[in-house]
Amino acid sequence: ARACSAVQRHRVRQVLLELATANLLSADRDLEVEAVRLHALIDGLALHGLSDRPLDSPAAIRAAISTHLKDLAR
Repeated sequence: ARACSAVQRHRVRQVLLELATANLLSADRDLEVEAVRLHALIDGLALHGLSDRPLDSPAAIRAAISTHLKDLAR
């Protein structure tokens, strides 16, 4: 589980780095802190979506991630 989580964190960090390179991430954001935050959000929402009776719909999960990413640009 730890190795899988490390891979996921690395991928999240890569996405954030690409956003920063494309000037789509606010310059005052700390990439390491944001990688932890986004990774935690994705993990939590995955649990919400995969439970026996999902707490959130796929559309709600996508909206939460989209809103978070948009917020990173501010």
